[in-house]
Amino acid sequence: MAAFVLSVTLTSILPRTGKAALSISSGYETFLTQIRNRIVCAEDDVFDEAAQHAWAQPCDSMKDGPFCRGLPEMGETARHRPFTLDSIVPQHLFGDPRATMELAASNVVKSAVDADTSANKQATLVLNKFLEDFSKVKEVYVKSVGVEGRLDFSRLPMGGSLGFSRSFSLGLPSGVSATWTGSWQVIPAEQPPPDTLAPKRRARKFHPRAVLRLNGALGSIRFSRPVVVRSLQVQGDSRLWVRGRQSGGEVWRHAYQQSELQVCGTGDLVLGRWEGDGQLYYARILMPHEAGATLWWIDRDPSHRLVAWEHLTTPAGRPCLSEASGLRRATAWRDLARRSKAVDEISFMVPDRGSSGWLLGELHVATIRWRPEVDEETVRLPSDTLSRVVQVLPGPFATIEDVSHAALYYNADDMLEQGLRLNSFARRQELLEQGPRKSQKGDSYVQLNAFRSVEGLKQMLRALMPGLSRPYLQLPAPLTHARVLADLDHLVTTLDVSHLQPEDQEKVVKRYGHFEVFFVDIWDWRTAIDSLQLLYELWREDRVMQKEVDGVFKQGQSWQGSYFCTQGRTQFSLDITEVTSVGGKDQIRADLTFTIVKKDKNVTGIYEVSGILEPAGRSLVMEPIPDSWKAQPKNF
Repeated sequence: MAAFVLSVTLTSILPRTGKAALSISSGYETFLTQIRNRIVCAEDDVFDEAAQHAWAQPCDSMKDGPFCRGLPEMGETARHRPFTLDSIVPQHLFGDPRATMELAASNVVKSAVDADTSANKQATLVLNKFLEDFSKVKEVYVKSVGVEGRLDFSRLPMGGSLGFSRSFSLGLPSGVSATWTGSWQVIPAEQPPPDTLAPKRRARKFHPRAVLRLNGALGSIRFSRPVVVRSLQVQGDSRLWVRGRQSGGEVWRHAYQQSELQVCGTGDLVLGRWEGDGQLYYARILMPHEAGATLWWIDRDPSHRLVAWEHLTTPAGRPCLSEASGLRRATAWRDLARRSKAVDEISFMVPDRGSSGWLLGELHVATIRWRPEVDEETVRLPSDTLSRVVQVLPGPFATIEDVSHAALYYNADDMLEQGLRLNSFARRQELLEQGPRKSQKGDSYVQLNAFRSVEGLKQMLRALMPGLSRPYLQLPAPLTHARVLADLDHLVTTLDVSHLQPEDQEKVVKRYGHFEVFFVDIWDWRTAIDSLQLLYELWREDRVMQKEVDGVFKQGQSWQGSYFCTQGRTQFSLDITEVTSVGGKDQIRADLTFTIVKKDKNVTGIYEVSGILEPAGRSLVMEPIPDSWKAQPKNF
C-alpha cells in the first residue's frame, strides 16, 4: 500500500496558503472497490436497522455535510454513509480497528473490544488468503442479470390421480424446465400459504387454488438449469427432510420437525465446541438428535461432529436448546428455502410411516437470464454463473465461498447505502475466540456416532430380506429394491479408495484416521443415497426391530472380536459383569481386554467400561470407567 501512503503524504505537505486541494490517484481505488464488491452478506443474514427501529434513513455525508441526521454519535439513528471507503475490511461489518484500540487503551467495554479485535483479525486473515489465492479479484466484477419465476399451480386440474405432467414447469423462468419423481397429487388448497416474498416483489394477482401433495416417502424435482430457491412453502403432519443438490452433490439442507424444542434446526449455522481443543467453531447442523446434533464444520474437519446441545449456540450466543421455544404447530406452512446456493435438484424424504402426505404450496426460483447463443448447430443453455467472494456470516465470521449470481447478496457498500446490518453481533469473547487453527496432534480419542454405522447398515440390509423366520422391514411406497441397490452400489463405490493413487490413499487415511469416521462423513453429506438414509431411519424407529435387542446382553457373557488401530489388528474381548435397567434401557458394565500381537511379545491390557444399549439402531457405546485399570501395560 506504499502508493496509497504516498498520496496522503503529498497532500499533507501542500502549502497552507493553497487555495485548492491536490488529489493524486494512488492506482488502488478501482482495486479496493472490486474487493469490496466481493465482500458480501446473504439476504437471510441481514436486516434493515432503520426500518426495524423506525429511525431516520441513513444520510450521505457528502450531500448533507455536518447536518447529516444519522451521524454515529447521534444515538438512536441509523449509521451515516461515509463518502470515502472505510478500509478494505469494512468497519460496519467487523468493527473499527482504530476505535477498538482507543477503547482498549481506556479499558472501556473490554468484552466488546475483544470481540471486535477477534473478528477484525479473522476477517483480515481471510482477505489475505483471498487475495493470495484468487488473482481474478483484480478483474472487473459484473453481476449477471437474474430472472425469477414461480410455479403456477392455479391452472392444474384437480382429481384423484396424479393430475399433472411429470415435466410440469408452468411459471418457471424461460429456459428452465422441471422433472418430477415420486407420487404427487393435485388437491384443493383450503388455506393457501402466505406470500413470504411480498415485500420484495409486487403483490400477487391470485392465490393458488391448488397445491401438490407428496403421498409417498420419496420425491424430487430436477431442474434443467441451476436455480436458487427463493421460496419453498410446505405443510405436513410428520417429519420432512429436504436436500438441495447440484450435479449430485449436496449444497444445502433443511427439515420440518413436527415438534422442536431446539432454537437451531437442520441446516442452520451454529457455534459448536470441538472436542479436540474445547474451542468454539462455526458449523452447520446436519441432523438434530435428542441429546445433541451431528455437525458439518465450516472448515470441513471430519472429526468430533457429534456435539451435545449444551455446547451449541447461535452465532449471537443464544443457546440452541431452549424450552421457552415451545412446540411448533405441525399444520403451519413453513418456508424451507435456502436462498444462498444454486441447485438443480430438490429432494424430499418423509422418514415416518403413517404420514397423511406433505403439501407443497409454493415454489419460487431465480436463475440467470437465458440468452441463447446460436452457433452452427446448437443452442447453448447458460450454466449457473458463480463468483468467488468473501461471505460474511452472522457473528461476524468471514469465509471464502462460490456464490451464484442468481442469489441475492449485498456487498459491503450495499450494506452502507441501504442501512443494512448483520442479523447478530456476538459480543461474548469466548464465542468469537478464533485463535489458531485447531490441531489434531495428540488427540487419540476417536468419537464415533451411534446414530449410523457400518454394522448398523449391515443389520438394516438383513432386515430387508423376508423369509428368515424373523420380522423384516417393508419398503415404503414408491421405493423399490432396484433403487435401494443402486444407492447401495453408489455408496460402496464411493467408499472404495483402492482406485486412488497410493499417495491419495495415504491422504484419506491421515485425514480420517478411522474407517467409521470416513463412513459417516460419506454417509452424512457427500453422497446422494436418499433411499438408504430413509430406510435406515425407518429401521431405527421401527418398534418391532427394536424388540430384537431385548435380553441380548446377560451377565457372564463374553463377546469376542478384533479391531484395527494405529498399532495394527488388535484382539479384544468384552466380558459382561453387570446388566441393570436405567430408564427402560439396559445399562451394561463389562471388562474390556485387548491384546496387541507383536513379534517379540504380546501386549495385554484390561479395564472396565460401561454404556447404555440404545434399541433405536441397536447401538451400544461403551465408555472407559476412570481409574478402572485391572492390567495396565507400559505407556498406556
